[in-house]
Amino acid sequence: LVLSIFGRIHGSHEQAPTEEEAVEYLRQLDEIFKAGMNAEMTARWNYITDITQEHEEAMNEARLAFQKIKKEASGNLTRFDWDSYSDPDLGRQAKFYYSSGSNVTEDTLMQMNYLQTFMESTYSTAKICPYETQEEGCQATKSTL
Repeated sequence: LVLSIFGRIHGSHEQAPTEEEAVEYLRQLDEIFKAGMNAEMTARWNYITDITQEHEEAMNEARLAFQKIKKEASGNLTRFDWDSYSDPDLGRQAKFYYSSGSNVTEDTLMQMNYLQTFMESTYSTAKICPYETQEEGCQATKSTL
């Protein structure tokens, strides 16, 4: 998605994108980031307020999708010559988007997401065991509570 926007704005020029192309790319990137952040946070809110396997999977999928967008955007941003543009604010904006990306593999991103979800759910879920069975290893279920 981000790469296709870059291609539409810049085309196949050999030289670095113009300042006008940079402005347009950052404008469209802002819209993509807002939509991605909203989708990720909505899925995360659903999980935090109702911890289910379905919500966990949806949250991790949304998180991974947004991480892929950020990674792709970081790669595209290196194609611009930010120091050559007259508007210094463009470089600042590009640095913000670039720093959001990550140069790790999809497998590493998925593992990071799993660990983050595991850590979050550790403190938001509890196992309640009757006092009498604590030493035996609690096998509490909803029906025994």
